[in-house]
Amino acid sequence: MNILVTGGSASGKSLYAEGVAQSLGGQLIYIATMKPYDEDAYLRIAKHQKQREGKGFSTIECYGALQEVQLPANGTVLLECVGNLVSNGLFCENPPENPLESICKGLDYLCANCKNLVVVSNEVGTDGGVYESHMMQYLELIGGVNAYAGHRFDCVREVVCGIPIAVKGELL
Repeated sequence: MNILVTGGSASGKSLYAEGVAQSLGGQLIYIATMKPYDEDAYLRIAKHQKQREGKGFSTIECYGALQEVQLPANGTVLLECVGNLVSNGLFCENPPENPLESICKGLDYLCANCKNLVVVSNEVGTDGGVYESHMMQYLELIGGVNAYAGHRFDCVREVVCGIPIAVKGELL
């Protein structure tokens, strides 16, 4: 089963996604995509590590090339999060020629190589704001990945104020 979990900042999407992954069973793998770059990043990483403590996740750090991650066949993978993958790809020294295609191919690889995949992403574009070109590129790319996953995946949930709202499909 492949599940996309979206939501705004501090909406509870990560905690919800962890619970969904745990309920699906199998070996739990957490793919951490946040590249630590400053004190705030380290604090956020520590918060998520503490939140996962004792829940049975093995962590793999991967900042871009999802196709290089080695996974157990019957594993349940929690990918946290699309926003970090996009940022890592757009703002690195050698960005991929087509970042949307690169990330979507990575998602396809994960889908093909694990039993269950839970992907956490940010809900973007609903504020109607217009931003500088780099920010618009970032938001459009997250939106593109979300649209791809939303069509391809079995289930989509948006977490609002800590409450998961069914957008597509049923959880098993």
